[in-house]
Amino acid sequence: MNMNRKWMILLLLILGAVIASGCAPKATVMIYNEAKEAFQRATVANAKKCAPCQYGTAEAYLGLADHEMKYYWRELQDLEEHAKVVREMSLEALKLTPCEKPPEPAPAPPKVEAPAPPPPGEPKAVEQPIPPGPPTPPAKPAELPVLDNIYFDANKTNINATAAKALDRNGMILKENPKLKVEIGGHTDSAGSEKANQAISEKRAQSAKKYLQDKFNISGDRLTVKGYGATKPIADDKTQEGRSKNRRVEFKVSQ
Repeated sequence: MNMNRKWMILLLLILGAVIASGCAPKATVMIYNEAKEAFQRATVANAKKCAPCQYGTAEAYLGLADHEMKYYWRELQDLEEHAKVVREMSLEALKLTPCEKPPEPAPAPPKVEAPAPPPPGEPKAVEQPIPPGPPTPPAKPAELPVLDNIYFDANKTNINATAAKALDRNGMILKENPKLKVEIGGHTDSAGSEKANQAISEKRAQSAKKYLQDKFNISGDRLTVKGYGATKPIADDKTQEGRSKNRRVEFKVSQ
């Protein structure tokens, strides 16, 4: 009897250790891995350029999922939801690639055959001028680089870790292209009053500008800040996912 009690106690201790070890269920890990694989395929397919909105959303949610997987795995429901958003947005981005077709080769000029020499004793024919070929097409203007959007939590204006990574990439592009100018546009979801949303959108844009100036020393005359409040949504504001996409700062590049 005492031996059975000892075995029962030992089994309970082992079970408690397994529960406390914090291993995420295999289904959650599988969803997370599938999302990460879809995002990597979108990255290789150049979806960042062809579908910047979908790619940026997937990247933002992947940052959240990575953080939850590493530190907060106990919030399994949030982890699964974020991983599903990553996979969905990555697959949508893949559908939009490739975004441009290679230029078609210019047609070759018509071949003009040299006339046969005249028979002896006959006057030499006057040579006809060779018709000019098609005009050379004008050179295409250089494409402007695409900067990443950044996203914010509800009613927040601070730069989080995921937004900082996107701003670091944007800052390097601006540093390497000193002639580029950027409009930094802040946006919100429709929650809250019009006055409050306008103020939050302006503060979000100002936070992005300050980050670029402080870390990359970008001149202020190259960065124009505007707040649009909730007037320009890019997703359905009736859903949590749509609102998270609308809480953003966009970067419009010009020369």
